[in-house]
Amino acid sequence: MKTLALAALVLVACAKTEEPAPGAAPRPTVAPSPKATPAPKTEGAQYQIHVGGGDGPPRLPFKITNVYEKQKVDGHAHTDGGDWTFFDAETPKGARFTFGFHGKGPVTESFSFGDAWLSTPERSDGDKLASEFAAAFKVQAPARGKERPIAPLRFGVAILGKDTARSPGGGYGGKGTWTATKLFPAAAGKDAEVFFNFSLAEKTGELSEKDADYDADVAWIFATGLRDGLPPK
Repeated sequence: MKTLALAALVLVACAKTEEPAPGAAPRPTVAPSPKATPAPKTEGAQYQIHVGGGDGPPRLPFKITNVYEKQKVDGHAHTDGGDWTFFDAETPKGARFTFGFHGKGPVTESFSFGDAWLSTPERSDGDKLASEFAAAFKVQAPARGKERPIAPLRFGVAILGKDTARSPGGGYGGKGTWTATKLFPAAAGKDAEVFFNFSLAEKTGELSEKDADYDADVAWIFATGLRDGLPPK
């Protein structure tokens, strides 16, 4: 019994040490650490994000004049009865071109790789397109080469996002009517990349810089393929 009583006294003493002594200043209360303010959430995925001010990277806008859904490739033309989408377009200075694409993934997927097509109705349109691109992206316009038959350029495309919105300074995200893509134009041993974005609903689009190191090659591929004609393989 004496042992139990002694243990009880020890426990009471230990408990009392947690309380401040009579007349002593109360222990300072430690304020809880302030919670970090969470970063604002951005709705949906973001594509081609532009860092910095201004109007964004160099770009060449165009207007869409005709849209052709459910197409297939037929030689150097397109006809009804497939899973391609084509549209005719025109740049501010009158370069006409036709663009076509289809994704290799399910149509419900936002991101997929696919095939792209770029053609011009006349050699002069290829000349204008290459010259306008070079001027907009501040690179040297390609010198003229030997004229050969012209044919559509075929290359790969990455469909980065569908039904997205364009930001005022470039970049895409949220909900909208735009399709954001990246093209991989290639011809005669040159490979390049350039963003290519469009809204079929708003009948507008733009070529936008992926990397400045690619700009001169993009202009050269456009000129060589659509103005001069590619050399035989």
